[in-house]
Amino acid sequence: MNFQDLLDAIEMETDSMEELLSYITQQRDAVINKDLEAVQNLMKLLHSSSLKVHKYEALRDKAATSVAAEFNCEKKLYDICEAMGEEGERLRVSGEKLEKVVRAVEAESKTLRRLMEEGQKYNDMMLSEIRRLEGGGFSDSVSMDIKG
Repeated sequence: MNFQDLLDAIEMETDSMEELLSYITQQRDAVINKDLEAVQNLMKLLHSSSLKVHKYEALRDKAATSVAAEFNCEKKLYDICEAMGEEGERLRVSGEKLEKVVRAVEAESKTLRRLMEEGQKYNDMMLSEIRRLEGGGFSDSVSMDIKG
């Protein structure tokens, strides 16, 4: 593997992360709007998209290992870019773009997780209240003579 393979892998991983980000954002909106069907459909898309991300992440890792060995440096973007000189600038820009979208995915994922946890707490609270009311024996305690 060479420099171009590494650059391609980073760009493919970035594209797949942007797709993942789009699905997470859509799912967040669906949760907010309580659109269960959309949430379920997006879960399938998220799964498929995350598999692509893992595939490109593995390709990037393999290419980075190869390029780092070729330039006799650490398998870190900064070190590879330094070893490559001017050519490393394109790699640095692509790496920064990937890092930016990864941070956005992490932030959106945290927001989505928080929304889902809040929704679960709300559902649990409502179920508990319904059970309490059902178990309270309203029908047993209310006695009226309606024959009147």
